[in-house]
Amino acid sequence: MKNKLFRMMLIFFFCTSILFPGQKMNEKDLAPRYQEWLKLVSYIIRPEERDVFLRLTNDRERDLFIETSWKQRDPTPGTPQNEYKDEHTRRFVHANQRYGRNTPREGWMTDQGRMYIILGEPASKEIFETSGIYPAEVWTYYGDKTKGLPTQFNLVFFQRSGAGEYKLYNPTSDGPAALIIDKQGLDLTNHQQLYQKIYELAPTLAGPSISLIPGQRSYNYMPSPRENIILADIFDSPKKNISSTYATHFLNYKGVVSTEYLTNYVESQTDVALIQDPILNINFLHFSISPSRVSIDYFNPNDQYYCNYQLNVSVRKAEKLIFQYSKDFPLYFDPDKVDMIKAKGIAIQDSFPLIEGTYQMSILIQNSVGKEFSVSEREILVPEPTGPPKLVSPVVGYGLQDYPPHLHVPFKVVDKQLLIDPKSTISLSEDIAFFFSVMNVTKDLWEKGKDIIMEGLKNNLFHKDEVGNIVVDLGGQLGTKVLLRADGTSVYITQDLYLAKKKYEDFKYSKSIYVIGSEQNYHLQVLFEILKMMNFEFADGCYHLSHGMIFLPEGKMKSREGTVIDADTIIKELIEMVKTEIISRGKIAESEMNKSAKDIAMAALKFFLLKFASSKDFVFYPEESVSLYGKTGPYLQYSYVRANRIIQKIKKKPSLDVNFGLLNKPEEISLIKLLKDYPDVLEQASLSYSPHILAEYTHQLASSFNLFYEKYRVIGESDEEMQNARLLLVRCFRDVMRNCLYMFGINTVNTM
Repeated sequence: MKNKLFRMMLIFFFCTSILFPGQKMNEKDLAPRYQEWLKLVSYIIRPEERDVFLRLTNDRERDLFIETSWKQRDPTPGTPQNEYKDEHTRRFVHANQRYGRNTPREGWMTDQGRMYIILGEPASKEIFETSGIYPAEVWTYYGDKTKGLPTQFNLVFFQRSGAGEYKLYNPTSDGPAALIIDKQGLDLTNHQQLYQKIYELAPTLAGPSISLIPGQRSYNYMPSPRENIILADIFDSPKKNISSTYATHFLNYKGVVSTEYLTNYVESQTDVALIQDPILNINFLHFSISPSRVSIDYFNPNDQYYCNYQLNVSVRKAEKLIFQYSKDFPLYFDPDKVDMIKAKGIAIQDSFPLIEGTYQMSILIQNSVGKEFSVSEREILVPEPTGPPKLVSPVVGYGLQDYPPHLHVPFKVVDKQLLIDPKSTISLSEDIAFFFSVMNVTKDLWEKGKDIIMEGLKNNLFHKDEVGNIVVDLGGQLGTKVLLRADGTSVYITQDLYLAKKKYEDFKYSKSIYVIGSEQNYHLQVLFEILKMMNFEFADGCYHLSHGMIFLPEGKMKSREGTVIDADTIIKELIEMVKTEIISRGKIAESEMNKSAKDIAMAALKFFLLKFASSKDFVFYPEESVSLYGKTGPYLQYSYVRANRIIQKIKKKPSLDVNFGLLNKPEEISLIKLLKDYPDVLEQASLSYSPHILAEYTHQLASSFNLFYEKYRVIGESDEEMQNARLLLVRCFRDVMRNCLYMFGINTVNTM
């Protein structure tokens, strides 16, 4: 109790007003100039930006918000011209003038106007006014990969039924038949026949009629559901690299940040770590915030450049403000450091004590040079000191720096400060360093770990160095390792030795696999070597399954708070992506959507992580992971669904009395060979701790089945003996695929 009161005394309590966002205004009640602005930016602003704009309470705020919105999109901030704003306005005016003809709607509202505003002038344009085809145009573009667009794609616009404005053609929902005037004698379900008809009438329109991607078509000429995803990506592309956080911060901080700062919001990256001080036994919240750009000025008397940041931190529990403080950070640089500061930026760091509970923390920094501000908001959980001992996720940095033990600085434990870069830019010349904490450590864990060290010292396995530390000399690359400090305090390996011993005593394992990041290779090599030196019977059963680093397209995927995108956040994003695809395809009832979306999203995540060798670093691409095409979990589920649908529609078990000689086509033989290999592949993956081997096999199996599926009939096969043989092959594939998915922890789904 005394300890908790002592920790509470270290925290200062302040009270400030709580901000309440304004009520949402109806768009038609805005002044005409603001209604016009919302029209102008309809295709480029996010829903969150529009929502914030409609919640502003006066014209001064709206003008500032509009200025801020354009600044967020300015490719050359700090210059007098905003090229993005100028080009977008030009496109909007051109769309109204060019595509507003022959239609009661304004040009920007038409499909052609919308695409012109989003993508600009096409690389080429082909007009079709051919007999037998409704008037059409094909626009060709080269896509921006950073916005998720294909390298090259076509857009088709056509006059539906030959009249009215040109509509955007969707190969999946419209289909090739929508382009053909006279459909008499055509089978509207035979896409190959429709393709051939268009090819006869307008050869260069045939390809775009079935796929947006030049030269791409499926085996049976049926447009792929992927076309819906490409169109959705095009519609979303202007919003791709824009974060809407500036808008919510504008709303929440307009009464806190002065108007001269409010239009200059700067994105930032933040690392946050909860580290328990081992001497004071108090939890400190450490943070480092780095703005994406820094304005600096020249101070002539000292021949120095400078920036001046004011830091404001507030901590709330529910809606109650329980802690707030401010600090100034004047930073000066010599002229030879200016280029480095502009390239790498700066970071503002601090720390403060926090007792157990769940909090909302806000960090606000304001640079008086350039009148800029950045905000970081985090939910903080300080757990109760109860339950069994557990490791807290590591805090990763690019090096360690020595400090006197009595000084308190951010990200320091005892005499070592971890050097943190929230942007995760670590050069090849720097070492990766990390802190991790063991929480709820019992006295046994500390003391019995020391007992093991003292036993080793007694048996002359360890010795004391010149300052009194107990060390072990392992020779070679492992070198000398401190096991117990001279003052009697433990190091990580002290507890790890006892944990290994206790784990064996509790579970009597034959194999203990440590699935830990590759940055701990050295630590575990030392641990295992000491266990062998001390002749522990379980030592040979300890194995380190080294895991590489996982990155996101934006940078390192780190298992700590700050700029981290944790697993829950990624799963939620994947679920939303999958739901969008489900809705576009309309193949799953709404009642089933949530479960199916979660199962598909989890398949996407799990398979993407498992398809790489565990020791390799790799980049996780969320959009790629949910694709129905390629080496993805949803592709495997889709293959299973196809096989299961055949079995369900035929509604009979295949006879085991099969003439296997009928299965003599290359695709059938290839599939049979892969099915035969399943037990061997599973054993190999298991014995080598290599799930990526099974992942590679499963993808090959799915690809082989899909080739078979596209080429040969099972449903509707007139030869009953052939149908029975192929049905048995499909059933074998389905069962093996289900087993493979089970091994990955992936659920099957009923439809996709």
